[in-house]
Amino acid sequence: NIYGPADPNLSRIIPGTIAHILNGEPPAIFEESQYHIREYTYISDVVEAYLLLAERIEETKGKAYNVGAGEGNILSTRELVEKIASMMGSNVRIKVIPRRFPVREIKTQYLLSERIRKLGWRPKVTIEEGLWRTIKWYASEEGKMFWRYWI
Repeated sequence: NIYGPADPNLSRIIPGTIAHILNGEPPAIFEESQYHIREYTYISDVVEAYLLLAERIEETKGKAYNVGAGEGNILSTRELVEKIASMMGSNVRIKVIPRRFPVREIKTQYLLSERIRKLGWRPKVTIEEGLWRTIKWYASEEGKMFWRYWI
């Protein structure tokens, strides 16, 4: 779950929640997945990890590396939406909707990133800072032109 500004897929939880709140609408989450746990990693942290792997290609070639932000960035879908709404000063109610068709989802999903941490990589952006940067971008003139086109 990589997130950040300019994500064109508003069906994803972070940009969709922000766009709905900016539009004065309640954010929506699926009933059966509202308590599913996910790890959220800000885009610049992922880019830095990939650059580190590229710089050390001879050492890292042929190995798999997970890039995850870690403990403070692991939230349920509901907690994430509530955090975004709170950061945006919104008290809109979350719209909980049932799915029309059953979907098999992993209930708890996060990464074990020890291998890349041994190379010295650490995430720099907390969930609060990353969400704030993302909210600011979607609320900017550039961001508004972007998401209003897609809604």
